[in-house]
Amino acid sequence: MSHATANKVKALIDQGENQLFQHAGMFHYDLTGVEKTSLKNLNMAAISSYFQRYDIDIDDEQDVTSLLINTDVLTDKKNVTVAGLLLFGTHPQKFLKNSSISYAHFAGTELSDELQETGEEFQVILPL
Repeated sequence: MSHATANKVKALIDQGENQLFQHAGMFHYDLTGVEKTSLKNLNMAAISSYFQRYDIDIDDEQDVTSLLINTDVLTDKKNVTVAGLLLFGTHPQKFLKNSSISYAHFAGTELSDELQETGEEFQVILPL
């Protein structure tokens, strides 16, 4: 088996294992780091607005990077996570070409409550 073929086989096995782990609830794709992304690919104004809802002023934080790692916006390697990019990315479609966010809005707090709206959005955070 050639080196190129071996690499393709390994990639397929890894993909299959990831799908099994995700199905079992042991792997969360949204926490996966997106290659070639960093803090510069995030809309810091949107992040600041989000944290202000919880009385956290990121301008007062000594280590914003650690805050973003601890809240799963960044990975330990400082790549933006899939979730971080979808929620706060400046151009998420540049890195996640076929991704979107689907949502459902219910009249109450239970899944059995009346469904009022569904949809699919790519850019959730609107420009400020």
